[in-house]
Amino acid sequence: MTERPIIDAGPGLNFFSIHKERLLFATLGPLSAPECVRDEMLRKARQDSRFAATQRVIDKLSDRLMRWLSDDVTDELEAAVHRLSNLPMVTRLQQSDDLGETMVVAHAAVLAEAGSDVTVLIDDQRGAQMATAERHRLHRRRLLGHPTGPISLI
Repeated sequence: MTERPIIDAGPGLNFFSIHKERLLFATLGPLSAPECVRDEMLRKARQDSRFAATQRVIDKLSDRLMRWLSDDVTDELEAAVHRLSNLPMVTRLQQSDDLGETMVVAHAAVLAEAGSDVTVLIDDQRGAQMATAERHRLHRRRLLGHPTGPISLI
């Protein structure tokens, strides 16, 4: 099964703040993002006038176009976050640096391990490196006979 692409805060802010959300959805289709990414975009929209339009766009988005992925602790998400950050998920959620990227990749890994094809949209080098490492890990698991889906990076 192919999942909705999972977007990080940077691309969301860049498209939403200049009212180009229609271009983003026309290109990628319906999207998803972790709750912490939504919170980061809303925080930056309040703090920086360049991103003020982002809040209005997020407030108007229907579930048909944007699904917010729960950051509630589950065994699978906990394992992915711990693998990516070497920290328990509860601790990692309290540290804002690169949190969005970590959670985007963690959600993607959980979905891929369940057999879904997942695409992530990340504009951060560290996040791209995490996604690439998870893509390689999942490929190795498939070679060993585990039914996992791939992670693609945009």
